[in-house]
Amino acid sequence: MRFSGMLLVASLLLVLSGPLQAAELRTVEIGFFGGFYFGDSAAAVDDDLIYGARAAVNLTPVHQLELVYDRVDTAFASPSFGRLDETFQSYTLAWVFNFPLPSGPLVPYGFVGLGRIDDRVELPGGGASEDDDLFVPFGGGLRVFAGDNMAFRFEARYKSYSTFDVRQGSFELTAGLGWALGRRR
Repeated sequence: MRFSGMLLVASLLLVLSGPLQAAELRTVEIGFFGGFYFGDSAAAVDDDLIYGARAAVNLTPVHQLELVYDRVDTAFASPSFGRLDETFQSYTLAWVFNFPLPSGPLVPYGFVGLGRIDDRVELPGGGASEDDDLFVPFGGGLRVFAGDNMAFRFEARYKSYSTFDVRQGSFELTAGLGWALGRRR
């Protein structure tokens, strides 16, 4: 159900990309990433690997609308049950502000968005408990274009959310590979 909702939004972004922008600005970017998730030490959440995918539509040369999915499979220390496996999945719609340099392959950017995080904890003896929350992520990064259509992307992101009545935050560092379908940058 959640995946089909994301697929619907991504399809709408692709369909609407033409009418939203002038013909010479039309670019859709897709990409995949992986990196490191720094869990909240106050909530006793472990640091772990994060991975995900993104799709973006250029609205102007400076502004993009981006849809991001990411997932972290981690664990935390529960005072009552010991170590428990925990999975975070988040879906974000972000406004990206590009800062194109006069020439060259580097495009620094910043972003702010609105997202939903789903938190699933595996309970001892089977079963699971789930909770979710809305959050406002922010961060920035650098795209390094290797030709007109391919770019390496390096990003730092912060999220703050509350699940299971515990306020926590995460800091994420990721690297990825993306493709611009249409005109460069």
